[in-house]
Amino acid sequence: MVVNSDLGATLRFSPEVLAQQLLQGGDVRKAAVMMRLAEMGPMAEPAIPALIEVLKGQSNYLRGYAVIALRKIGFAAIDAVIDVLEDENAQVRYRAAKVLGLIGHNRAVPALTKILTDSDALVQHAAYMALRHIHSPDAQQALKKYFFATQVE
Repeated sequence: MVVNSDLGATLRFSPEVLAQQLLQGGDVRKAAVMMRLAEMGPMAEPAIPALIEVLKGQSNYLRGYAVIALRKIGFAAIDAVIDVLEDENAQVRYRAAKVLGLIGHNRAVPALTKILTDSDALVQHAAYMALRHIHSPDAQQALKKYFFATQVE
């Protein structure tokens, strides 16, 4: 694969500069920038707001890359991703729940528990799967409550 020199130069910048790159260029360029941010892991924390905007965007293709980058950033992204669970777009809530499950931290359990009753079945399923990936007593308790509540209905 040949990468043009302009793109190659862009990918050597700081997280702040890379975050600015998410506001311009085509989808391929943005995807490459997000993969570079993912490689940076927690050091890419300054790019979280820009990644959240991509997660809220219209492109499912780019949302997938935002999920990867946010997951690699990890704990520092949790609060920003939790806020996205309130978005009006079910696809955005679905992706946010997926990110939280991939990060797998107990901090996300209350927010994921809340969306187990989301109006969208895919969001509910994503929350359920995310809670299954969080190995904590709180997550297990939330799943038990959900299971028993759905059995009664």
